[in-house]
Formats: sequence, structure tokens, C-alpha cells
Amino acid sequence: MNKIDAEKIFDNLAELSDGQAIVFTYPSYKTALVGIGQVSEQAGKQKYYAVYDYELMIEFVVKDFKICRQDAIEYIDYNTLGTSAEHYPIILYRS
Repeated sequence: MNKIDAEKIFDNLAELSDGQAIVFTYPSYKTALVGIGQVSEQAGKQKYYAVYDYELMIEFVVKDFKICRQDAIEYIDYNTLGTSAEHYPIILYRS
């Protein structure tokens, strides 16, 4: 798999979304940011969202916080996911 340039994604996302897209800051999940999602709304308007890979988020927390996988999952599920804020990131779940 090619290494993803998170800084380039951040820059492009900020430009495309006019700074509206939410990105995670603590933890940053920098290594889990995998792309930009584009959603078409009524009247042809486009919205852009940060896309994070859930498995990579877990790996990030395990390594950064030095905790086990199950604790990382609980941390992410409780502290990061589950909001309905506008412009909130899209979470990619791989099966």
C-alpha cells in the first residue's frame, strides 16, 4: 500500500470545504486519514469530508497511548465516534 500524505489531504480538504470540514485534532489520527469524501447535496452543491480508516485509528491509539487493542476500541468508540455534528468525518470500516 502506498504511504498516504496526510498533510496534502489536510490542505486539499481545507481548500475544497472552505475550512468547514472537521478533522480530528486530539488525538489527530494523522496516520488514519486516508482521503476526502465528496457528497452531492440538493441543487448540485458538494460537501467534502475527511475520511479516516477505523483500523488505522485503532493502530494509532494503541501505539500513541500505549494501550491494548480493546482499550483503544473503547476509547475511540466513546470519545471520538457517535456525534452528528455537521461536516463530521466519515469513518471507513473495512470488513
